[in-house]
Amino acid sequence: MHVLENVLSTLGSYTRALVSYTLIVTLSSTIFLALFGVLKILAWPHSLHPSPLREFLVGAAGWTVAYASRIPILYILTLGNNYVNAFTSTVSTFVQVSGQEIIRLAVVILLQIHLDRPPIQETQAHSSSRFRSDGSVPPDWAPLPDVWHTAFTQVWWLALGWAAIDVTVGVVQGYEQLALYRDVLK
Repeated sequence: MHVLENVLSTLGSYTRALVSYTLIVTLSSTIFLALFGVLKILAWPHSLHPSPLREFLVGAAGWTVAYASRIPILYILTLGNNYVNAFTSTVSTFVQVSGQEIIRLAVVILLQIHLDRPPIQETQAHSSSRFRSDGSVPPDWAPLPDVWHTAFTQVWWLALGWAAIDVTVGVVQGYEQLALYRDVLK
């Protein structure tokens, strides 16, 4: 018990820990996410399609669905928490990660984000070796996305919504964990 008291005394007071967490984690996360939002608007000013709010909210909703499915997946794969071992935990983690990636792709499909084929006149000016002599695009043509494409803007805001809710939940959980030390830290 003496060692624990020494460790806790070096941490300082609960108020100090709370202020440190607020300044370091919460404030820096908020600034970081805001900078990424402003960066897209200022560095690559492209027409917003039609509003980034839709992509932002759908990204946040996708993360919420993925997060909410974690416990049921664990419960089902461990047969009601009766068989928790390394194998079932590994399978559960694999299924959770696979499900999360499926949800990410489903959100892109739900929002109908795609790269359009450029008009033939534009593509011929860039690379004539990719196209047939009659000017048509071969079926194996693959689009090369860039930051000026509308799909890039949509995916940017989608990812920012996913990250924002992830950071928000992480910060809230951090405050909940700090609250557990309220009585221990004086």
